[in-house]
Amino acid sequence: MLDFFYNILDFLSFLSISIFVFILITLWFLWILYVAMMNIEDAVSRDNLPWQAKIMAVPTSFIFDIVEFVANVFVCTLIFLDRPKEITVSARLRRYAADPDLYGWRLAIVQFVKPMLDPFDPKGPHI
Repeated sequence: MLDFFYNILDFLSFLSISIFVFILITLWFLWILYVAMMNIEDAVSRDNLPWQAKIMAVPTSFIFDIVEFVANVFVCTLIFLDRPKEITVSARLRRYAADPDLYGWRLAIVQFVKPMLDPFDPKGPHI
């Protein structure tokens, strides 16, 4: 009988570690793709993107959209304990930043993430 409980605890430990690793990898991959997409956006705005790079940018944009969807719907829902009301993670972070009284502790996470996003947005502050 005691072995049964140990097996359940082992499974729960494995599951929680797996979820934690999934969250970290997804957020890291999202940030890398965000930096890439901001550089692509900057090059496009300056008319400085050759046709070869445009061909490579299309699948990059598609992968970014998929990763952002997964991050917003699953990962950020677990982190912020709040269902998404927006399509993008950035829009979610802006909503939290716009109303600190309503979203309280979530603003601390936004303030942690903000310096990792703002320097790469060619239009200025991202959040």
